[in-house]
Amino acid sequence: MKRLGSSVLLVAALVAAGCSDSAEEGPLDGTWEIVEVDGQSIVPGDNTVSPPYFEIGDGRADGSLGCNDGGAPLDVTERVIDFGALERTEQACDIAVSFAEMALVDVIADGIVEWSRDGDRMIWVAAGRQIVLEPIDGPPA
Repeated sequence: MKRLGSSVLLVAALVAAGCSDSAEEGPLDGTWEIVEVDGQSIVPGDNTVSPPYFEIGDGRADGSLGCNDGGAPLDVTERVIDFGALERTEQACDIAVSFAEMALVDVIADGIVEWSRDGDRMIWVAAGRQIVLEPIDGPPA
């Protein structure tokens, strides 16, 4: 009987472990709004159509590039983000409001992005550009 009891406990433990949320959160997981590109503040209606943002998690970054929506697989290491191929919609966007989107496409297309944190902010550097992101609670309205 002792052997059966041990087996039941083992099975129960394995089932509980399989049902738990064991996915480890990455250092960049969450929703991030792009607030600055190359020292210039991002202002919807001025240099972007809508607030550009990314939701990062489960090995992907998906969101709005400012006019088009897009996303890419990513792998995060201690100080580098390795982006896979960028997938995005292809709406026609006025060049005046495409500033943020063009910068994001340049950086992600480069593939390898150096990242760092400055307080709550995250900074991406690649392709001769610097992008500053701030954490937000879900996609911008």
